[in-house]
Amino acid sequence: MREATTRETYDEQWRELGDFIRYNPGARHRRRLVGRMVRGIAFESVLDVGCGPGEMLLWIRTAFPDARTLWGADFARETITRNAERMPWARFQALDVEQERIDRQFDLVLCSEVVEHLHDRPAAIRNLAAMVSPGGHLLITCPTGPMFPTERYFGHVTHPTVDELRNRGADGGLETVRYSHWGWPVYAMTKRLTNLWPEFALKQFGQGRYSWPKRLVNHGLYLLNFANLPNAPGGCQLFWLYRKPAQASGMRSIGEKRSA
Repeated sequence: MREATTRETYDEQWRELGDFIRYNPGARHRRRLVGRMVRGIAFESVLDVGCGPGEMLLWIRTAFPDARTLWGADFARETITRNAERMPWARFQALDVEQERIDRQFDLVLCSEVVEHLHDRPAAIRNLAAMVSPGGHLLITCPTGPMFPTERYFGHVTHPTVDELRNRGADGGLETVRYSHWGWPVYAMTKRLTNLWPEFALKQFGQGRYSWPKRLVNHGLYLLNFANLPNAPGGCQLFWLYRKPAQASGMRSIGEKRSA
């Protein structure tokens, strides 16, 4: 199976994954849960690192109309060029977050389904932290637990743990506000069943346009995934919200808690 490791393979992957990102139950629930994690946080500027074809930014623009400054960054240059043409209301920039950072700060930085692809996560999270405004927030989503063949196909390197995300954020000067496990039992079981026949699953649902039967299957799975238990230890997805202190010192520590 192909592993996505270069700008060109990521561009190719993003061209194939339009309907997967729109209709896949995991992707749909991630957008919903991102909204839950940042509810109650005031932000006017947003940077989505690893934005791909921009589905998260499209969703944020509708769900959070007070967010007036929207940026997207991605490793795939061709994808960034296409985004800029399709979404002139946002600004886009090619970025290798393991090596670079944008020279400005944002109220909210999102990094969804990216860190599991990176070999140098400590450097990447330091760069993400540097792009957060004082008093602002960073939200990371990523898989956790076992890595399956379909995930290796999409370029996963390793899956972060709770301890790793806690420590990497602290290394970047960030405080954990809350975190959440998601996906047990329905999503975790779906991943395992899918990977009994990974090549078939990738051929049917990992590329191209979805026919209405495929959309119906994905919608059914989306509804089933509302049965996942909140913060169950077997959840295979992590949502982690950090805050950058408004001042370098003299801040009262924010107690870490798990999201309900």
